[in-house]
Parts: sequence; C-alpha cells; structure tokens
Amino acid sequence: MSCLRNETKRCFRKIFGLNVDLRIDRDRSVHRKAPVFAVVFDHKKHENHSLFHHFANHPDSGFTKCLPQFVVDVNVEEHNNRKQLYLTIDRNTFMQKTLKTYSKNLEEHAKTNLADEINKYQSVIFEYCSPNIAKPFHFGHLRSTLIGNCLSNIHSYFGHNTNRINYLGDWGSQFGILSLGYDLFGDEQKLIKDPLRHLYDVYVRANKECEENEQFHSKAKERAMLLEKRYDEKVFLQWQRFREYSIEQYKGLFHRLGIQFDYIHSESMYSEASFEIVNMLSHRGLIEVLSDGAKVMKIKNNDNVTEIPLIRKDGATIYLTRDIAAAIHRKQQFNFDKMYYVVDNSQYKHFVNLKRILFEMGFEWESDMFHLPFGKVLGMSTRKGTAIFLQDIIDEANSRALKFIKESKYTKIEETEFEEKADILGLSAVIVNVLKKKRMTEFKFSWDEAIKSSLYDDSGIVLQYAHAKLCNLEKRFKIEKPFESNINLSAIQSEEAFTLLIALAQFDETLIESFHQLEPSILVKYLVDLRREVNRAYSNLIIRNETSCVVESRLLLYSAARNVLQKGLQLIGVKPLEAF
Repeated sequence: MSCLRNETKRCFRKIFGLNVDLRIDRDRSVHRKAPVFAVVFDHKKHENHSLFHHFANHPDSGFTKCLPQFVVDVNVEEHNNRKQLYLTIDRNTFMQKTLKTYSKNLEEHAKTNLADEINKYQSVIFEYCSPNIAKPFHFGHLRSTLIGNCLSNIHSYFGHNTNRINYLGDWGSQFGILSLGYDLFGDEQKLIKDPLRHLYDVYVRANKECEENEQFHSKAKERAMLLEKRYDEKVFLQWQRFREYSIEQYKGLFHRLGIQFDYIHSESMYSEASFEIVNMLSHRGLIEVLSDGAKVMKIKNNDNVTEIPLIRKDGATIYLTRDIAAAIHRKQQFNFDKMYYVVDNSQYKHFVNLKRILFEMGFEWESDMFHLPFGKVLGMSTRKGTAIFLQDIIDEANSRALKFIKESKYTKIEETEFEEKADILGLSAVIVNVLKKKRMTEFKFSWDEAIKSSLYDDSGIVLQYAHAKLCNLEKRFKIEKPFESNINLSAIQSEEAFTLLIALAQFDETLIESFHQLEPSILVKYLVDLRREVNRAYSNLIIRNETSCVVESRLLLYSAARNVLQKGLQLIGVKPLEAF
C-alpha cells in the first residue's frame, strides 16, 4: 500500500515541485467503489498552484498522464472556499498491494517503506510512570505509564532508538514525614505483609499530623535533612529499606501490566549533583540568596522578574534542582535527539522553569526537551488518602473478566487457563479504557468507567474477542502457501471486503498521525473501527464449503486483518489472545 503512496508522492515532487501527503478518503472510496486519496499539502502556501488549474480545466493534460498508471481519475473539488485534489486508484492494484503489505512483517514494512513520513533513527527518551517511593501506584501513575508505553512502542516501531526511563521519587521532604510517621504509627508485621499499603496508611496519618502539629512538621523537615546530608545512618538504612520494599512491589505491578523499562533511575541519584549545579550557577552570578537563606534563580521576562527556587531555606534541594542534574546526565549518557516527560498538565510551570534554567546555563539542547502533558485524574489525593490503588483496580478487573469468561457460551479454553486469561482480559479492558480518551482530557475516576463499561462496550475485551476469532479462523483453514500476485480477487469483491481493505490501508496513516500528534487515542479509535469492519466482513464473507481458491483469497484478507489488529494491540500495550 505504501508503495502506491510513495510512488505518487515522488511524482508530485518531480513534476510539480510539491511535497504532498496522501490520505485515504473512506467515504468517497466506499461511494465510488474504488480507493480515493485526498492530496494533502500546505494550502496557504500553494493555494494558487498551477496544478489546480491544470487538473480542474484539463483533466486529460500531460500533467495527468505523468502520474502513475494506477491513478485512474483526478478530481478537483471545492470545500469552504478551498480546493481539494482527489486521486482515484485502480481497485485491483490497490487490493493486491494492500493484501501483500499487511500480510507480512509490519515492523519491517514500517522501517523500510515509511521512512519519508518520520524522522528516522533518532535517539528518543520517554520518561513516564515515575511513582513516589512508599506511596501507592495509583490511577494517575497508570495513565502516565500507559501513554508513555504506547508512544514509546510507536517510536520503536518506526525504527527510533527509544529509551524508556522510570524516574522514581525517592528523595525529599515527603520521606521526612514518612520516616517520623513510621516511628509513631508503623507496624513491622503490617509492613512485611503489605509494604506499600501500610506505608501509605502511615504517610496519610503523618501528613494529617503535620497539618495539625507544627512541632511534628518541624521535626519531619529535620528528619529529611538528616537523609539529605547523610548525617544519620539509622535514617539512611530506613530509607533504603522502604525504597527496596517499594521497588520490589512496583516490579510485580510492572510485570503484571506487561510494562518494561530500559532504565530505572531515581531522584536520589542526583542529590549530590544538585548541589554542584547550584554552585555552578552561583559562580556565574545567577543565584541570589534570600534573607531566610533560600537560594533562587532570578529570570527576567521583559519587565517582569521571576524567582525560581532551587534550594530551600533549610539547605535542602528540591525536585527541580534534581531534575536539572538528571537532564544534564541524560544528555551526556544518551545524547538524545528528543526527550519527552509524560507528566500531568499540573506540572506545566515546573517544566517551563526546567527548560529556562538549562537555557540560561548555555545548554541549547533544552529545545529538544518536551513536556508531554495529560489531563489529571480528578478526585485523588495521596495526602488525603483518596488515591485508588492500581493493585485494587487490576484485581477487580480480573474478577469481572473471570466472571465474563465463565458465563460466556463462546469460551474456548480449558478451566485451568481461566485465571491467566482473565488477568490479560481485565488489563485489556483497563488499558483501552484509559487510552481511548484524548490525552489532554481530564476525567474523574469511577469504578464503572474503569471496569464495568470496559468489559462490554467497544473496548479491550471486544478487541480481544475479534482477534481470537480471526486466530481461530486461521487455525481451522490454514494458508498453505505465501501471498501470490495472482490471488483470486473476485472472491473478495464485496462491499464488506472492500471496506475492510480500506480500513487496513489506513493503518499506516493512523500510526503516522499518532506519532506526530503524540496521541494514543487515535490508534485506539482506529482499532475499534477496524474491529467493526472485521465483524461486518466475517458475517458476510463465508469460508466454509467454498472452493479452495475462494477460501485462500478470503483467508488471506482475514489474516491481514488479524496481523494489523495484533500489531495495533501490541502497540497500545495489550497482549493479544488467540483464544479465551
């Protein structure tokens, strides 16, 4: 499919001097019963380009004849006072190329044929997830994790050298609160049994104590400084213990989610380097010490002066200081072309300050750093004890998926597999439910939204069912030989087959759009639409009792659909099931 697009684009560059994109117009394609591509380019720059005149007034001109032979018709239409060029492609050529492309290894196809669509072979870092030690991995962390994982997958699919970093919050004032709170409210047995949940309970109680007891608050700050300066071995060993317990539980959650990181870094790695950063800025005259001892960097913006805190009045570093050190270290280690921070939009100011300080330090590569914000999950607060544990969400999703499997009359697996498949199905429901929302959309957590609706609507389980159905079809009617150019196209000329082929051909442009917009919901919407086209075709394109020639053609179509659906599920972080 991409070969048709690439050949046509080369013609436009060579003949008209235009860099264009081609996008399938589904509605026109279905109406004309032939694939129609909209020619997309910078209209503001080329609105009066001669090609419109030639194609509109001289459809049989030399310009038209210079296009590839598979372009059988050219139309210029006007919409909202803007001209739009459409190319109609030979139907059989399109069908042959689409089946050939999507029946094979899609990653090889992407890296070989889609190089013109993306900036290939860049070094890219995604920082996402980033939970705080001794605090629960809640739904807000899940959203960062799933968005970051999906976008990392898409970048890797296109051939980028992608590094995934989980940056743990294991340093700072919150540990002082937790440490002092554990001395008062901690229980060793509860800690051993369920570390994260018990430490969370302790933190909530300790934070309430901080709000009500100024003396406790002051002692918590002192405790944090003992760790910062490494003055007290007992406090340091306690920090290490809580950290190890937390990381061990996080690893279990990541494994269950199917999430892998290339690097697990933490704020504590940069505690000493943070002071070096501040000293460097001081020597350059960029630091001002306030009357209370705090150190700030003053940034001038026109007539306004912004004070950016870097060292607290008690001498402790802050999150921003450590982030500066981390960014410099990553540039040295990875020499990245782009680095994305997948963090909710409430941290906008933090990243503006981070980039501005790096700019003032003379690091021009700060322009390659991007805050990738997403809408907050409302109604959750760790301090107030209203955060929803991810463990509880996964367990509840598993329970409901298990009930779904047991009650389904279509279940095709042994009872011994129920638990394992239920875990995957439950996660599929949650993942699709999170990623189908546009990245910047805020929403309030509810159990129905997270799980119940996810099990039965256009969601993870429905997509899994479509994939399993296609896998079952392939097992029953095996393709005995690879794709051949003389495939019998007459067996797949129905409207349902054609619209499914149109949907398959949109896979590349969907991924390219998700890539450029950094938006997973585009891909999820595509998979939901593809599932609908698969179901329509499945109900009408029968294989049983047909001739081998017909079976082979239709099975090849279903195999291509399964291949695309499988890859799409993998890219959004879902493990495709062959049966359940």
